[in-house]
Amino acid sequence: MKWLIEPVILDSPVAALIAEDLRQLAAIDGELHERELALIEAFEGGIAEPAAAGGASLDSPALRRTYVRSLVMLALADGDLRREEHELILELADRRGVERAEVDRIIEHLGLQFYGDLEAARQFRDSLRQAAEDAGLRPEQTREMWN
Repeated sequence: MKWLIEPVILDSPVAALIAEDLRQLAAIDGELHERELALIEAFEGGIAEPAAAGGASLDSPALRRTYVRSLVMLALADGDLRREEHELILELADRRGVERAEVDRIIEHLGLQFYGDLEAARQFRDSLRQAAEDAGLRPEQTREMWN
């Protein structure tokens, strides 16, 4: 999967800004889910020197796109982009100088990619299940393997 299309260099303050907003998005429903927290911690683990978000700004189109992609990918971690997550992404992006049209394009692109990948995984799972059954496993055994 090519989720982050373009390479960008994040300095520590920008990385801290992204992590800060990721945490705010993850907490929108009142709790940090394991999958979301793992994604944020993996991101923060890649920061060479932790810093405060302080005067950080997203001063290039590539940084702004990476910022929004990071938010959308986190929101999709549980399999769905809920209304309140979408609204917060729009609010945070606006605060960081990202135009709504750009946010909408990124959401559409990542949503299509995400749900396309899920469909491909489902088809792959179904093919594997059929192969296992063809090899002699009972249907209830194969259901246990992928449920």
